[in-house]
Amino acid sequence: MYKLHDYGEHDGKDRFYLYENEKGKQVKYFSHDCLCYSDYGGAYDIGKANCRTLKKDFPEYHTGFSNEYEDYEDMPKCVIKQTAYGELGFMQESEEWEEIKEALENYPLLVDEEHNTLQYEEEQEAAEFWIKHDFKTNNEDFEDIWDMLTIEKQLEYFFDTVSDLEIYSEWEGTSVYFPGVDEEDFTLAIENKVLFEHNPLTFEGSTKYREYLELHGQGVLFSKMNEDGSKKYSQNV
Repeated sequence: MYKLHDYGEHDGKDRFYLYENEKGKQVKYFSHDCLCYSDYGGAYDIGKANCRTLKKDFPEYHTGFSNEYEDYEDMPKCVIKQTAYGELGFMQESEEWEEIKEALENYPLLVDEEHNTLQYEEEQEAAEFWIKHDFKTNNEDFEDIWDMLTIEKQLEYFFDTVSDLEIYSEWEGTSVYFPGVDEEDFTLAIENKVLFEHNPLTFEGSTKYREYLELHGQGVLFSKMNEDGSKKYSQNV
């Protein structure tokens, strides 16, 4: 029987859990500054990405420590302890832990690609939240079209506009946001992008209109109009 003998949950290298059996044999768990995160501290996005990496590398991880384990075989190699606002990553003392510790001492991320994936997911979530809850417009023609679009198409317009205006997401704790998307310039840009694609005639005489005709030809305009000359909308464009 291995019983919890001592533990400490301070900062980084000072975090540990120590178990001992009746024969005095010990099993230790250690953590690192780059293996913890919360909404209010820790390594934020870096810690979150590293905890995700540990979960993938050690799929049989536990989400907390027990006060005792019947046998050594019952003790997990990896524990991702759930906290009120985040997670703390622990590894059992082993060669694997030494390799992870050495890697983190040299570079804060265990796997760059995992952090890239995390950022992509957070960007998608932030964009969808903005579209559903924060986006405001007073352009009724735009709203008529926008409300018929799927969320996938709305996201496509959002990210196209972000790219056009060279807006880059920024980390804030363990989430991302897009600076400037609540400004009038962004609203106007996304409105114009949607309106132009659905009815280029609205922009007749503009440089954008002339460039459009040069690229696509006059005939493409007729595919966007009804027989009576009114705008043609599609619910799934």
